[in-house]
Amino acid sequence: MADLKKAASRFYRYLYKRRLKYKGLLQYHGKCTISKSCTFEGNNLIWDRTRLNHVHMGFGSFTGSDCYFCNTRIGRYCSIGNYVTVALGIHPTKDYVCNHPAFYSTLKQVGFTYAKDQTFPDTKFVDEEANLAVCIEDGVWIGNNALILNGVTIKEGAIIAAGAVVTKDVGPYEIVGGVPARKIRDRFNEEQKQFLLDFKLYEKDPLFYSEHVEEMQHIETFIQRMKEKE
Repeated sequence: MADLKKAASRFYRYLYKRRLKYKGLLQYHGKCTISKSCTFEGNNLIWDRTRLNHVHMGFGSFTGSDCYFCNTRIGRYCSIGNYVTVALGIHPTKDYVCNHPAFYSTLKQVGFTYAKDQTFPDTKFVDEEANLAVCIEDGVWIGNNALILNGVTIKEGAIIAAGAVVTKDVGPYEIVGGVPARKIRDRFNEEQKQFLLDFKLYEKDPLFYSEHVEEMQHIETFIQRMKEKE
């Protein structure tokens, strides 16, 4: 019976992927796994062996191969490399004599518990009501082998260097790297960043990008042209 349920689950996931592909929302390569709780805005691409569970992916965003995302919102036009992972779950690092969940959680993660009450949270959320553990905003670039801990928000336009371990929020248009990830520098100055945030760049129609793609290759040229049109 268990084998039948697993086979049925795989079959329904396959049908869901095919329906997304038929609708033009998603292209995928190889044996990726996508749960029915995932949603896509369109023109999305997923590479081989990537697994998505309860993920929303904004227009134009893509992932490389061997990624894992769970309880995550990914914005528009995000570029995500290979082996990028969201790590769910937290453990106490002080006071508690043992950091095994059986001593603080009633959820029985390994089939049993000694705890009478939930005395330590199992997961950090950016939005607990929506069951959202990680938020990756629009226009974010994430390099290969990055690890993102739960409870983290990566703001618009940020860059995460390859191999970074992101343990806290990343500001808009920041570049971070290292273990744990620390700010390396800003992509733009404060005035330029604020203009882009106020301009709501990633809410524009695709026709806007087609018309201004050359201007977008240089931040000062782009800002100047947009101000001239005001």
